[in-house]
Amino acid sequence: MRERMRHRREITSCNGDVRLCPLRLDQVTLPGLHNAGSGFAGGFGFLNCWMRNHGLNITEQLRRGIRHLDVDPCYETCGLLGTCHAFSCGGSVCAMIKQIREFMRENRNDVITVNFNHEIVDENKVFRGLSRQLEVQVRPLLNRYYRVSPRGAWPTLQRSIRINRRLFVFYAPIIENEPHSRLYYNRKKWIHSENLLASTWRPFSLSNGCEPMIALTNRMCESRKYKALVEVSVIPESGGACTHAMADACRPHVHQMLRACEAHRFPSHKSPNIVLVDWPEEASDDVTSVYHAVRHQNVRNIATHRPISCQVRVDAAFHMTNTSRSFFFVGQRLVEYDHDVGAQIASRSLDVLNISTHGDVSSAFFHETTRKIHVFQGCRKVELDPVTLTLVSGSEITRDPCTPVDAALTWNGMQILFEGCHVHNPSSPDLSPEQLGFPCDVDAALMHDGHVYAFKGNDYYRYDTRQNQGRLVGRTLDWTIDAVQCP
Repeated sequence: MRERMRHRREITSCNGDVRLCPLRLDQVTLPGLHNAGSGFAGGFGFLNCWMRNHGLNITEQLRRGIRHLDVDPCYETCGLLGTCHAFSCGGSVCAMIKQIREFMRENRNDVITVNFNHEIVDENKVFRGLSRQLEVQVRPLLNRYYRVSPRGAWPTLQRSIRINRRLFVFYAPIIENEPHSRLYYNRKKWIHSENLLASTWRPFSLSNGCEPMIALTNRMCESRKYKALVEVSVIPESGGACTHAMADACRPHVHQMLRACEAHRFPSHKSPNIVLVDWPEEASDDVTSVYHAVRHQNVRNIATHRPISCQVRVDAAFHMTNTSRSFFFVGQRLVEYDHDVGAQIASRSLDVLNISTHGDVSSAFFHETTRKIHVFQGCRKVELDPVTLTLVSGSEITRDPCTPVDAALTWNGMQILFEGCHVHNPSSPDLSPEQLGFPCDVDAALMHDGHVYAFKGNDYYRYDTRQNQGRLVGRTLDWTIDAVQCP
């Protein structure tokens, strides 16, 4: 009866987004906490600079959005089943599991993974005590679907939540060796080997900054593209630097690291699965945080793995000259993209702009002479202040004749209009979009850094004004995740 009741329970969300529910575990991305046992029960005194990897307990980390815990288990160092960092004890594994259990009891639509990793010490005692603690505290939550599945397939988030098997546990790879395989691995199918979790980590120094980690991630994900799960590591070697400083240096590159990895995972119908970071609670509201990066990645996962049920489209776009910012109108929202960050950084309602009552925006451009943003809504044209992004009083006019405009931009001081299969330039005869490498009937266009960008559906095209060449180069959702609409 209880099982049937669980099946009837309506699932309104999966890890914070109902659109993730149909995706398998290997198709979603989780924010991960590196050395989760190093800091959850207090600090290490004067060694905090090098030894502590975060400053909150597990409950608080989970409440903020962490969904993967990376744990170095030990025994003798703590005098009990504990977590270690080098020669120091981080806290009790029993207490950690209890915090996980209590969080999952309160949050029944969340799936969590935990890796008791290869840094294990005293494995005989650890495996015995760890298996006992997990079965005593969270046995009903332990998921074994992958190991009992004939084809070794991961379950969807929806299935895991519906049957309330929402906790995936990984042990150090030696669990597959004797005598551990006979005592634990072969008998307890909920134990997954860490061999299933391929990490991109390699020794990396911050001597040249953290940006080279993007190329490293690209190489490592290429060699791991067919692995069951992939963990994108944002953890460099310390070289004497504090963990806090290293986290600050690498945080701005998480978006690009994930994109580098997805290029190799998507073709095999998988995604980058875990992003492992230190100090995720720092700057957690900033667009560079692991939470924002994972949210963006999961939207790309949804659009990639559910292409039939999801659509991508923007209504209009413009670039603010002499800045790193481009803007997109998507339905009743204005989305801001930062070229330096390489991601959407803000989204606001058209209500704030005082133009929401006149329908969706059809085209827009930044006028370099008036220094105003010109916005078209059907036959109506208004101007927005580029600083406040609000309506300029008295700027509204009705266009007559009222001809449909797909997109507009300013190029060398001239206003360029895209209308169907024509590109209007006041100083020369009309062009065909094909001459720029664009399709007809584009959704939006903008000018930035010597390039004209055109958007249609989930494709965007780039025309290099210096080389006079245009081509399809990427996806619209890489600019604005708000453009993804899934029923």
